[in-house]
Amino acid sequence: MRRILGGILLVSVVAAKPAWKPLFDGVSFKNEWHSVGDSSFWAVDAKDSAIVGYSATTKTPHSLLFTNRADYDQFTVKYSYRLKAGCSGFWFRTRGTTPDNIEGPQVEVKREGEELLEIGSIYVWPQPGWTVQHSQPWSVKTAPDKDGYQRVVLTVKKPYVYVNVNGIQAIGETNGGALAAGAKPSWDYTASTYVQKPGSFALQVHKDYAIDVRFKDIAVLTGCPDKTLPGYGGDNVDGLPLQPAVYQDDGSCKELGARAARAGKLAGYMDLQSGGSGGARLQVSYPGAHAVELAGLDGRIVFSGSAPGPMAYGLGSVKPGVYLAELQAGGSVAARRILVP
Repeated sequence: MRRILGGILLVSVVAAKPAWKPLFDGVSFKNEWHSVGDSSFWAVDAKDSAIVGYSATTKTPHSLLFTNRADYDQFTVKYSYRLKAGCSGFWFRTRGTTPDNIEGPQVEVKREGEELLEIGSIYVWPQPGWTVQHSQPWSVKTAPDKDGYQRVVLTVKKPYVYVNVNGIQAIGETNGGALAAGAKPSWDYTASTYVQKPGSFALQVHKDYAIDVRFKDIAVLTGCPDKTLPGYGGDNVDGLPLQPAVYQDDGSCKELGARAARAGKLAGYMDLQSGGSGGARLQVSYPGAHAVELAGLDGRIVFSGSAPGPMAYGLGSVKPGVYLAELQAGGSVAARRILVP
């Protein structure tokens, strides 16, 4: 991939494309998650590739599954859930070591009889409680298949929180008609004391409910969050024009940035010099082994060469014009536009 920056063309061989990194492999949650509270309420249904929270009694204590990673700050995460009974939620930026000292917000859902309520709503514990609350008619409209899985995409991009449910913007809507129908605008989380700090994701079994909930397809969006890096992937989640894309760096972005920096430095080793009656010369001052090519703007290579150290390449056979001089050395590639007189 090539990017022109001013008069220098940086070349990056590999770009990190946005991708969803699973936080649950469908078989065991023990590599990514740990229980806070009674773990006996949690299991895995491998046939459904789902984490199951279940209790047959209303005497259920509060129990959660936390991600082992506790530094999620700005992110886009997706998950699917199915709630057959009780009350549950997907917590984020959450902290706590026991069920009684949990702090943070959650995307909540509750079931009463045959209806799913509070879909896509935000509840912050311990205070103030309901922060963004959807109406029952909106919830029913958003989840017509109340017994099936609901697909959620959640983004925290400072200072706002966005929630998309089944392709509908629950939080982060801008259309007046959709807002009048029950959707909500993006929520500024920075004023909430219990949401300001980074934290874990967590799945919930709510106390005092008989509960049957499942979570699956849990994944965080990875890629390059910095627009200056070669692998930057865009401003919105693919297919969701109102949902910002926030990428977790899986390590490849830092490497791309390092490659771009090396390529920028590498381009400085090339210089066009006048050769007098002998014509122009491409001076490569790189101290080690390298290869060089000169290509026209149509991509046709008009000159190539290599050397174990610094070299002045004569360009007497090259016609006057604008070319791209490409240098490969030290595992990096860079190119520079030059004008051959």
